[in-house]
Amino acid sequence: ADDRHDHLWLVDVDGNTEPRCLTPGEFDEREPRFRSDGQAVVFVSQRRDDRETNHGEEVYEVDLASGEVTMLADSGIWSSPVPRPDGTVLLTGLDDPDAWPAPARGYRRETNGRLVDLTGDVDRDIATPSGPVVVDGGFLALVSDRGQVGVYRFGDDGGHGVVVAGDQVVTGVSASSEGDVIAFTATSLTDPGELWRSAGSAPQRLTAINADLRDSGDLVAARHICISTDDAELDGWLLLPPAPAADDDIPLLLNIHGGPTTQYG
Repeated sequence: ADDRHDHLWLVDVDGNTEPRCLTPGEFDEREPRFRSDGQAVVFVSQRRDDRETNHGEEVYEVDLASGEVTMLADSGIWSSPVPRPDGTVLLTGLDDPDAWPAPARGYRRETNGRLVDLTGDVDRDIATPSGPVVVDGGFLALVSDRGQVGVYRFGDDGGHGVVVAGDQVVTGVSASSEGDVIAFTATSLTDPGELWRSAGSAPQRLTAINADLRDSGDLVAARHICISTDDAELDGWLLLPPAPAADDDIPLLLNIHGGPTTQYG
């Protein structure tokens, strides 16, 4: 209900003890993640005194034993905090709420509180639907680029590389601890989606859930078009009927989205 707050609760999966509220009070909390030692939970909330006028949120952790809440990152546009065993925390978003519109970045919050931008010169939107995927020496994230969504590997040294690419939209990703084996789900206009595995070679499809629909021929590929302006090149996609005749008059329906920081379609 609108007059109630969203809090974090500790629940015994065996049902032997009563659920315990970890964050009572007048604030809302979201996106909890346990520290690797299980002694604290990291979460996103808006608790500053100026929260009525500041549209940013902060990142906190609550100690399970004492209930003490500590701020880890000050006001920004934050999502998907993921603690790592070394005490650092990976964050996705912007470290200044007034920096938007701008592509989301990937940060490492050091144990001393310093934020390090790990996404370097990548000027595309970084997405982590379930949080950055931690691998040795860095993390994996989804990156949007001209109608496609691939998987990038970002290193603790600020380097990056593409690990999954192609004319598709990757919707989820997981990986081995070393990052050398990757599982991901992907979809396209002519494929509703399947589960894939990549181990340094050509990705291998692991499922055939949508094989009938994919093979039916009813799904139509889009024609990629570019619209040039004075200072930018805009991407568009034209979807035509399956087999239009050359002299057919085809009604045109425009679906326009203004962005302004990432792709939409």
